[in-house]
Amino acid sequence: TYLIHDRDPLFVDETVQKTLETSGVKSLKIAPAAPNQNAHAESWIALIKSEILNKMIFTSQEQLDYCLRTYENYYNHFRPHSGLGGDFIDPFPQDEDGEIVCKEFMGGLLKSYCRVKKEPDIAA
Repeated sequence: TYLIHDRDPLFVDETVQKTLETSGVKSLKIAPAAPNQNAHAESWIALIKSEILNKMIFTSQEQLDYCLRTYENYYNHFRPHSGLGGDFIDPFPQDEDGEIVCKEFMGGLLKSYCRVKKEPDIAA
C-alpha cells in the first residue's frame, strides 16, 4: 500500500512516481536530513538480498512471496542475532536434554540447529 523511501533521485523521477500511482501504491518520503530513519529498513533489505535473493532465481510472484514469508519465519524464530548477544528474537521452546537436529529452510539454503527430545522406540 505504501512505499516509504528516502529522497534518492530514483524515487523522485516522474516515471517512477506515475508507476507507483497507477499501481495503487502511495509514495511517502522520509524526513530530509534524517539518514538513521531508513537504517533498519536498509539493514533488513541487505540481509534478505545477501542470504536469499542473490542466490535464487524466481519465476513468479508467488515464489518470491513464499521465500519472503519463509525468511521472515527463519529470521524471527531460528536465526541468532549478534545485536542480541547471539539470542533469537522469538525462539521456539527447546528441550535441554534433547538431541541436536538441523532444521533446513528453502532446500538447505538456510539452516538452524535446535534440540528436540527423541521419542523412545517402542517397536524395538
